[in-house]
Amino acid sequence: MNDEMVKELVETTGCDNFLATMLLRFTGGDVFGARRIIEAVPKDIYAVKLKFITQITGYYGACFFCFDRKENKINRFVAVISDDKEIGKIDLQIDWYEFEEQLYSYSKTKKIDGLKVDQLKNRLVSSEFISRVSPVLKPGQPVKNESFNNLIVDELYNVFADTNIAVKFDIEMTDAFKLNKNRDLRSEEAEVGESLNPEDVEKE
Repeated sequence: MNDEMVKELVETTGCDNFLATMLLRFTGGDVFGARRIIEAVPKDIYAVKLKFITQITGYYGACFFCFDRKENKINRFVAVISDDKEIGKIDLQIDWYEFEEQLYSYSKTKKIDGLKVDQLKNRLVSSEFISRVSPVLKPGQPVKNESFNNLIVDELYNVFADTNIAVKFDIEMTDAFKLNKNRDLRSEEAEVGESLNPEDVEKE
């Protein structure tokens, strides 16, 4: 076992150096075997990708967040909201980490409504929302699509006060290692809505 093997395992799985070292010792320096152990970890984190349009007020939005049932909290929230129809073209069928990256990329190059992003964030990371989403996203059970849709629409209504809101979503299962592997998408803990001032972004 050497530093290069540890580095390879960390980069390919998202585990930390300590765990990589321990697993490589356990497997006798077998990187593939160590990787298989990590890949066998249950995927118990919900990666939620969603898009919406408020038909009356004319907003388009896309949002990503993770619901960690073990920690009972919402992590990695990011959203883009504006009157730009291009948001509606963001593909929900791509992998969650590509979807998350697209939202960050959009937020760096386009104008977004930071106030609405903050309002939505505050609602979706709240203990009230977590208590409502927990019965809908339960391990070992199919996602209750209609219940989840209604839950999201209710939260959006409190932000936009629009009586005609259409929502589309896709939910993937992932694990802490995969999340850690893609952590470099966020350079700091500041949320996009707080760190990006729409007036400071040059309009295309």
